[in-house]
Amino acid sequence: MPARPANLIRRERLLDFLHEHIDRKLIFIAAPPGYGKTALLVDFAHDADLTVCWYSLDATDRDLRTFVEGLLASLRRRYPDFGEETQSVLEASAPLGGDVLSIAGTLVNEMVAAIPEWFVLILDNFHHVEDASEVTEFLSTLLAYQPEHCHLIIASRTVPGTLPFISLAARGEVEGLGPSDLSFTPKEIRRVLEQDPSLRLSPEEVERLIVESEGWIAGILLARHALHRRGDLWARARASGRPLYEYLASEVLESQEPDLQAFLLASSTLEEMTPLLCERALGLEGAEDRLRQLERRNLFVERISEKEDHFRYHALFREFLQARLKEKDPQAFRHLHRLAATWFEQAGAPSHAAQHYMIIEEPLEAARVMDGTAESLLQAGRLKTLVEWAGRLPEDALRTYPRLALFAAKAALRVGKLEQTRRWLSIAEGTFRLRGAEEMVGMALTAQALVALNRGAYTEGIQQAEAALHVLPEERPTSEAAVEALRVQGMCLIRMGRFEEAEEKFRRALEGCRGLEDPHRMVLIQAGLAACLHSQGRVEEAVEVLKVVVAASRELGSPGYLAEALNDLAYNLYLLGDYAGALETLQEALATARRVGHRHVEGFVLVSLGEVLRDLGDLASAKDHLEQGITIAGAGVSTFLLAYGLDALALTHLRSGDLDQALERAREALKQVNREEAPVLSNRYRATLGLIQVQNGQVEEGRANLEEACAFLERTEARQEAARAWLYLAYALHRAGEEAAAVDALRKAAAAYSEVRGRHRLLVDGQPVWSFIEEAALDLDEPVLRQALEAAPRFYAAAQEALRTWAAQTAPPPPSLRAYGFGQSRVERDGVPIPASRWATSTARHLFFYLLSHPPRTRDQIGSDLWPDLRASRLPGTFHNTKYRMQQALGVNPVVYREGRYVIRDDLDIWYDVWEFERLLERARRSPMPKRARYLRQAIALYQGDFLEDCYADWCGARRETLRQQYLQAVGEVAAWWISRSRFDDAIDVLRRGLAVDNLREDFHRRLMEAYARKGQTDEALAQYRRCVETLKRELSVEPSPETVELFHAIREGRFPPRGQ
Repeated sequence: MPARPANLIRRERLLDFLHEHIDRKLIFIAAPPGYGKTALLVDFAHDADLTVCWYSLDATDRDLRTFVEGLLASLRRRYPDFGEETQSVLEASAPLGGDVLSIAGTLVNEMVAAIPEWFVLILDNFHHVEDASEVTEFLSTLLAYQPEHCHLIIASRTVPGTLPFISLAARGEVEGLGPSDLSFTPKEIRRVLEQDPSLRLSPEEVERLIVESEGWIAGILLARHALHRRGDLWARARASGRPLYEYLASEVLESQEPDLQAFLLASSTLEEMTPLLCERALGLEGAEDRLRQLERRNLFVERISEKEDHFRYHALFREFLQARLKEKDPQAFRHLHRLAATWFEQAGAPSHAAQHYMIIEEPLEAARVMDGTAESLLQAGRLKTLVEWAGRLPEDALRTYPRLALFAAKAALRVGKLEQTRRWLSIAEGTFRLRGAEEMVGMALTAQALVALNRGAYTEGIQQAEAALHVLPEERPTSEAAVEALRVQGMCLIRMGRFEEAEEKFRRALEGCRGLEDPHRMVLIQAGLAACLHSQGRVEEAVEVLKVVVAASRELGSPGYLAEALNDLAYNLYLLGDYAGALETLQEALATARRVGHRHVEGFVLVSLGEVLRDLGDLASAKDHLEQGITIAGAGVSTFLLAYGLDALALTHLRSGDLDQALERAREALKQVNREEAPVLSNRYRATLGLIQVQNGQVEEGRANLEEACAFLERTEARQEAARAWLYLAYALHRAGEEAAAVDALRKAAAAYSEVRGRHRLLVDGQPVWSFIEEAALDLDEPVLRQALEAAPRFYAAAQEALRTWAAQTAPPPPSLRAYGFGQSRVERDGVPIPASRWATSTARHLFFYLLSHPPRTRDQIGSDLWPDLRASRLPGTFHNTKYRMQQALGVNPVVYREGRYVIRDDLDIWYDVWEFERLLERARRSPMPKRARYLRQAIALYQGDFLEDCYADWCGARRETLRQQYLQAVGEVAAWWISRSRFDDAIDVLRRGLAVDNLREDFHRRLMEAYARKGQTDEALAQYRRCVETLKRELSVEPSPETVELFHAIREGRFPPRGQ
């Protein structure tokens, strides 16, 4: 966090605004340079009672990986052990370019798990990254899933259109400050001018400065320095014809000593400076003294770290210095940047080196530096950096360094820049061909094949990959390019329904990959192979391969791979009849996908769950899961998933009898798929539509669709889909009255199911037409039909058991809380005491008891009771931080915000001793003896000390006294009852408990004397009198009442009970 300058002007109105609105998810501060955004946030960060994490952004943070690593570093400064899971996801996803949703999801989950308090995350200079799509997508995801205890403050020069301001504003979750808010008021300007006692301005001059500056603090500060030269500053500025800031900065620069001017100009070459960096990179001697001299003079240099001599110029001032240096001495400008580039390159900071080369327009040198690090950047997932580097280079530079063009193209593909991808691949391929670099030509062609796969151009993808294999040297069959070409061919062939060919490609790729030591690519190839086996009906083999993929994904620490593999494994387990195992595996897949925010995989898992739950008979849950998955797919995640999910939902509506919805969803699914590129899927969806049409009475239309699907599928390797289509066509022919044709179609369906050992698949596919199957099977000697009929009762029994287990696992009961307010406050969760360390502060625990003990309260009411001395502007942060700590300790949010007030939720299982105490007293009040006495005894047993003995706040004083008096009244009543029943030991016991709470209750002392006397323990009765006398004298300096003295004499003289009783 930047140091707080000693001369910083404190702006109470803006600080109060930040404190008052810190309960919003986001506060956005937007204003042009020079309005004091950073200074305000520095003051707030040092002023806040909450933990503040600070992240100053620059141009290098445009890359998602760099941005996230910087974000983690800022959080670790306050929470040293934070971020291990996010870092591991970041590293695991690097070869794939980083999954924005996975990384953001993991970060959010870590925040919830590892940060036990409210905290503020400040992102300063956001304008450097506001058009970096992956960074803004990441930040938008973070805002969408932002945990309640995390609050963002972002400062930028402009308001970006890439963040979800509208949705946040609609929910009241964003506030902002703009230029008009940040403009300095006349009072604040006067305070700025008063900081320089040597500046003597007349009141008229001050007023003119206020008017001319329009509250722009950068202009005011420059003017403060320049005014020492006197004269009509603003008139001179206007007369110069130059921009105001440039003129004022020139005045300030020229007022410095020549050697200090030279240092200012030269050191502005660096974005950030230390004395050592200035001396070693730029050869500037005496840098330490110069920097401290600038700091003392407040010459627009700020100390970045309180602990180190680490500085930077104000952005506007540095821009001015660089422009002045370039204008006045272009040779020195180029020389200094070349020195900096050389130093950074030798120091292992190629991005900084390339930046300096680009500034002085030496693209070949920049390309040379980039070429040396491009592959490592790609492997590390720094894709945005690589794409932006290459995008700034002329094509001649890329032809000079074609490896850079190739790696930049791969990065561009992964971030969705298809036009740049194709252009750079063309440059790389052409240059490599001219140089005779066959391996590199193969890599370029393979990359082009991957582009075609992603576009859905499967035929083109196969051809490009084949061209790569032809050009590669025959002695290198296991090269990276060859393995990837085979994998891409396999993926294209799967999508085209050519499964046997795809399997051969994947097995060759698998063999070649074993020599590459590339575990990530190995997982992708094995997953593709499993998909081939599944599509051919070889489910047991697919399961074995997927178990290997799951194990490898766990070992790699790649949750994205793991969730996807678990989803595929679960569906294959389901096809084998392992329903419980399938649901359990899908649960893990869903939890994994959500834990890391992998929305793509989450969508697939939700659709899989929907299908399984539908087939097991839970139609309501099936619809819910399918609709969630379709929503995710519809957000641009996957056209394939959208179509598949709609098809599954159509069948669910069919099962529930909603034929109109079923028809609509089936037609939508068919529209989503490209018939030419994915004919198997297209005809699967056509068969679904045909079945629904037949069920809806549109027999001829449905029959036509089913006949078309069968005609295509029987010529393919998709035997499962062919079997399903023939089954539904048989049903359609039966409905049309063509029984012979129906039997023929059913025999074809049975033969196809037998081919793929699809008895279980027949059970599932046949559910919409089960009555037809039962009737037809009586006249057909088809083993697969007979086996399915015999297995049906076991299927339904197993399905019901699996659903019961699923329901129990997915709906855990809420925690049971027991709160003890009498004595030292404590809380138990599910019978286990919550330790003090979990609460972090006693106030968090007392807040829980406060809410338990009061009707609904506003935040201001709560604040005035718990923090009576706190400034109103500080209440939002303090209250919500304490509430969050309470929630973390309890493991559940116990309150609800309703109509502007906070109240304990009524759906939680909470037992509170004070509630029980008051309930028993109320029951006693409405009951006669002896039942009344029983309720009172139970209430007395609950009272283990005064209310909240560990809380000294005023709010609990009155409550404490009320409960104490209720307790003492109950003690008196119960004691009298026991004495009247001659149960003197019980009376003595309860009276002792009463005196332990209030030893000044003289009536309790008399009752004890009476109980002892009636019991025959005269000595104890007289001793009790002496204790009463001593207590009253010590505490109140009074004598016992005549009634007590008379009782004492009566007992001592043996005439008890006294006369008149």
